[in-house]
Amino acid sequence: MRFKTKLRALYSMRTSRTIIAFSAWLSLFLLFSNVSAIAQCPLSCRALVNLSLNDKGTFEVTIYTVMNNPQAPCLLNYEIKIFDKDQKPVDNPVTCAYLGQTLTYTVTDTTTGNWCWGNLYVEDKLNPALFCVDVTIQCNDDDSPESIGLVFANDNCDDDPEILSQGEIRTATDCDNPNGILYTITRTWIAQDTSGNFSAPCTQHIYVRKPNLSQVVFPADLTKANGTDLDCADPDISPDSLGFPTLFGKPLELACQIKYTFTDSIVPQCEGSVNILRTWFVIDCCNNNFIKHVQIIEKNDKTPPVAICAPGFTLLTEVGKCYRTVTLPKPLITDNCSDSIKVTIFGSGIGKKGYGPYELAPGLYEITYQVCDGCNNCSYCQLEFEILDKETPTVICNTKLTLPLDTSGNVIVTVADLENGTTDNCCLDTLQIKLMGQPDSLLSQQIAFNCSDVNQSFLVILKAEDCHGNTNFCMSSVTIVDTIPPEIICPQDLTVHCNETIDPDSLGVAIAFDNCAIDTIFFQDSTVLTPCNTGNIFRKWTAVDTFSNSSFCIQTISIIDTTDALITFPGDVTISCDLNPDTTLTGSPAVVDDCSIFEISFSDSFVNPPVGCNFIARTWMVKDICKNTTVPSIQRITLNDVKPPVWLNSPGSLDMTISCDKDFSAPVPTAIDDCTIDNVVIHTLTSNIECKNKYQRTITYRAFDGCGNASVPFFVYVTVRDDLKPIFSFCPKDTIIDAAPNQCGRNINFVPAVATDNCGDLIIVNDSPNTNPNGADISGFYPVGTTIVTIMAIDDCDNRDTCVVNITVRDVSPPFAECAGGSVNLIGYINPSDSLYIITPQIIKNNWDYYDLCSSVTLDISPDTFDCNVAGPPPKPFAVTITDAAGNSTVCNGNVLVLDSLKICGDMFADGNILSGKLSTVSHKPIGGVGVNVEMAGGNQNILSDQDGNFILKKIPEGMSLNIQPQKTDEYLNGVDVLDAILLTRHLLGKKYFTDPYSYLAADVNDSHTLNVADLGEIKRLIVHSQQAFSSNKSWKFLDAKCKNELLEQPLSGKLPESIYLDKLSGSSYFNDFIAIKLGDVNMSSKAYGIKSNDTETRTTAPAVLVLPDILLKRDIPTKVAIVLNNAHDINGLQFGMKINDRANTSIIPTPETSIGEEGLHYDKTNNTIYAVYVRDQGIEPKSLSMALLNITIQVDEDIPLRKLISLLPENETTKAMDTHDAECGVELVFSGKSDVPAEQIKIYENKPNPFKNETIWPVFNPGNAIVAKLTVSGIDGKQLLERELGLESGYQEISISRNDLPASGCYFVKIIGENVNYTGKIVMMD
Repeated sequence: MRFKTKLRALYSMRTSRTIIAFSAWLSLFLLFSNVSAIAQCPLSCRALVNLSLNDKGTFEVTIYTVMNNPQAPCLLNYEIKIFDKDQKPVDNPVTCAYLGQTLTYTVTDTTTGNWCWGNLYVEDKLNPALFCVDVTIQCNDDDSPESIGLVFANDNCDDDPEILSQGEIRTATDCDNPNGILYTITRTWIAQDTSGNFSAPCTQHIYVRKPNLSQVVFPADLTKANGTDLDCADPDISPDSLGFPTLFGKPLELACQIKYTFTDSIVPQCEGSVNILRTWFVIDCCNNNFIKHVQIIEKNDKTPPVAICAPGFTLLTEVGKCYRTVTLPKPLITDNCSDSIKVTIFGSGIGKKGYGPYELAPGLYEITYQVCDGCNNCSYCQLEFEILDKETPTVICNTKLTLPLDTSGNVIVTVADLENGTTDNCCLDTLQIKLMGQPDSLLSQQIAFNCSDVNQSFLVILKAEDCHGNTNFCMSSVTIVDTIPPEIICPQDLTVHCNETIDPDSLGVAIAFDNCAIDTIFFQDSTVLTPCNTGNIFRKWTAVDTFSNSSFCIQTISIIDTTDALITFPGDVTISCDLNPDTTLTGSPAVVDDCSIFEISFSDSFVNPPVGCNFIARTWMVKDICKNTTVPSIQRITLNDVKPPVWLNSPGSLDMTISCDKDFSAPVPTAIDDCTIDNVVIHTLTSNIECKNKYQRTITYRAFDGCGNASVPFFVYVTVRDDLKPIFSFCPKDTIIDAAPNQCGRNINFVPAVATDNCGDLIIVNDSPNTNPNGADISGFYPVGTTIVTIMAIDDCDNRDTCVVNITVRDVSPPFAECAGGSVNLIGYINPSDSLYIITPQIIKNNWDYYDLCSSVTLDISPDTFDCNVAGPPPKPFAVTITDAAGNSTVCNGNVLVLDSLKICGDMFADGNILSGKLSTVSHKPIGGVGVNVEMAGGNQNILSDQDGNFILKKIPEGMSLNIQPQKTDEYLNGVDVLDAILLTRHLLGKKYFTDPYSYLAADVNDSHTLNVADLGEIKRLIVHSQQAFSSNKSWKFLDAKCKNELLEQPLSGKLPESIYLDKLSGSSYFNDFIAIKLGDVNMSSKAYGIKSNDTETRTTAPAVLVLPDILLKRDIPTKVAIVLNNAHDINGLQFGMKINDRANTSIIPTPETSIGEEGLHYDKTNNTIYAVYVRDQGIEPKSLSMALLNITIQVDEDIPLRKLISLLPENETTKAMDTHDAECGVELVFSGKSDVPAEQIKIYENKPNPFKNETIWPVFNPGNAIVAKLTVSGIDGKQLLERELGLESGYQEISISRNDLPASGCYFVKIIGENVNYTGKIVMMD
């Protein structure tokens, strides 16, 4: 009733809203309607009509449906229209598309235009139809409803009515049922459509057939005859591996009332081979009938022995020798069946000595071991090792050389110039030289120097390399000088006239040649002349080169006078008759002669004038004194109108100043005359030239009248200026860069600077000391530090612009230290003067070699001072920090044992001798809390190492013999995880062999002195908690630290000392140190005592995703579910613990897939926890993105979602995963598929790389169904720059953004929004 009441309320609310909305619409319609109310047919529509759709899902609306008076006699022609809530037309008949909606209708009298309206509510009252089909199945068929099916429903509106189960009944029949039916399943179903209508129930019968024993199929024989026999080493002959009897191709089920059992009989064959006769009994539980079958299983020895040669190794030649004495390591041999093994060795360079020893020269040796078992099955393994000559040549240089340039300006420095005796233990290959700072690619037999190198000293490196690639070098200082003066050639001797120029541009310039470059050529004249300017000039030319070497020559110039003077007499003039015709008005002769001396005179005589004009005949006489010659000339002076034209413009009024890049037209002044202006003469003169684009142009104007009278000159001065400096359009950016490896600087390439000028050409220069030539390009080698380079643009008028580039080359290489990564033991003694022992830098230098390529280094020793309080064992740690000038540092660790031999601090040995030592891991980390057993006469002593790994035993009598052996037998899982299983698997499969001898020892967990699948199995069983300790080994192995060489050569020989024996102790014994190796920890990740890690892991790789179906477990029905690794291609391996929540009557049966294997799975029933480990490199590689790891069969006593029953143990030593780079990436458990439980959020992991240059990628995991999301990218100003639609499929995938998606480098904000996803992040794109 509550459901129905709610439905009516909702319907009433929708109806009232629709009526109000339609009333408003109707009022507007009537307001503007022009239909007359006169003579209209009265109409009456029903306010609300319920439309119940028919079996076809339709309803045709007629006037009989909607009108109160459908028989109105006046209603002859009408029209019915239907509208939805948005006033869109609706077709008539109305269909299921409008189910549950309130529609509006109108009825219009088309004759009069009168109309009425009302509402229609569309509903479905018809029940769906349901049909069930009976079926017969086999007893071991899947009888779930999903598998059986055969229940069908249809409805007038709902295309897919929901079919609901009403329960099932299982009814057993008698064993001798004549119909052959074992039992019957009766299921009742009903259907419900989307309108809530229910169908009548229907019943489905599933008849389960009773099987016949003759239908049972037994496993096939496994024999050599049919090619299916087993290898004698096959460990698993159980039916789980070789097969069970089947029925209809499926395993026998108890539901079929059939049981089976078997017995095995073993029949020995040849050595290592047996036949197994497996007798099967299959029993019908109804009538106790049975059948018997014998299956033959042959196990034959057909596998040769497994021979694992020692890993390849590298040995160095003996000091000063060109060979190494080598004893060949024995291979590790195992055989599946036979104990009789024969080994034959052959290979290049190996004689008949068996395993040796051999004196072997440097080279690569390939040795083959042939290993055959008693059945003559043979296998081979190869050992490859190399003898290396790493002894560097002894190189001696001439320390200083001074070399002059030759006449060509060059000099060649050769290897012979520098080398002064070089030797090598084997063979010397090459001697080459290069300049300090140059890369080795420039090494050669000689180095060429030229003029640019004069007066400079160069450090030249002589590098020696022997025939095995070992190198050494020495240095020599080479200074280049230039001592050759220039060669100068004078112009030829000349004879010139006295009025000719003697400028070198006319008479010739000396030329000079130099092996380098001429700096300057200049001259100095000595003059010897007569009063008439004839005689000789002696011109001395001097040439000086760029290095101040000089030479000179003399040119003789003879001065003669053979040319007559150039005399210009004054022309005829006209003057006013009232003026005195003196020479100031009429002019004088002009004599041009640079040699002679002249006398000038004149005499006047009046000549009868022509009509209208008087004139004077003036006779001029010009006498050459030096040549005693006279030249006459007559000037006519007309006394007439002599007033010249005058200028209207005032002087300077037309002067102008312009920029050099502007075009101009000179202005013309205006002249006036009493009569007429005949013409204007223009003359232009350029002067005051400061530079190409900076000068003054003088324009001279003369105006002439008709009588030949000329005006005074009018000058217009045009000043052209160039005051603007060039402009740099591009200047290289400041640069900060790291120095090149093993160099104190770096070659840096720059884009050349670019500058422009407004008027003309320019030059670009720079002051970089590292650039040649000094132009716009400042590329070159820059040393460590900051170099400030100024680039200057200079135009023709010396206007300048500059740009400054700061070039910083950083020294990022730490100093080299021989001690880095290791530890050195020192022994020091208390000084009687101050009762202290001080570690000085010289002590460090005596024990460790260290240096820096680019600068000097400083040492910080902490602590460096030790007093009586710390004297005696154990050794005290100290650290040396070696720092270069750039702040790069290298840290070395050491231990110092401070002794007091003079008993200044008291008698530290008063209680007898002292025994001390230290336990450290492979990575030199101390391991404490370890029991150290000291065997000696009078009883054993057991002492514990402290947190620094030190152990001390005092009061040891003189002459006592001791045996020291540490032992640690707990913490088997410390450092052992899936990564160790991955690394061992790769080694066993030959994909990547161990290179570290400690890894061999750590992997040999069963102490068999060989590595095989048995070790891998024990590690896996330890990880999944099915094994708590190693079967034949302790958790830690301790080796004498002094036996490192034996460890490197034969790590699995079984002969490495695990104790230290001291025979008849004489005095105290120190530094009895052991190396601690955690067994099973192949990658050395175990935690030792006293080591606390504060590292927090930041993961950017997507985790391993384990997927379970999101299903509902039904009561009392066994359900099989698979645990699937979703992103198998991205995971190298994982381990996990899966907790089954405690519930009453919950049964769990886990079974592994081949990817896990039996040893990789363990079900802890006590804690109700499943442990598993998966290694990708073992067995089958993943063929698809998802891979099933194991199956779980679960049966519960009440309905419960699977996700509420199973949870993943937290990430720790139990749960972790490794990606394809062997980096830990986490594990997540998700439930995927259709579920009533709210969907999990889509996981978007951190993008990599970020910042990025070309592309950045987000890993994404969608645990639910596929969705469509939207990706947007915005700038820091909030402006959206990119929008993209994303289709996110179910499972693992990736999203990427590339450089082409974004406009420029910078910071951007990324959003991904959709169903079950709301992500916001920031990305940075760089150039």
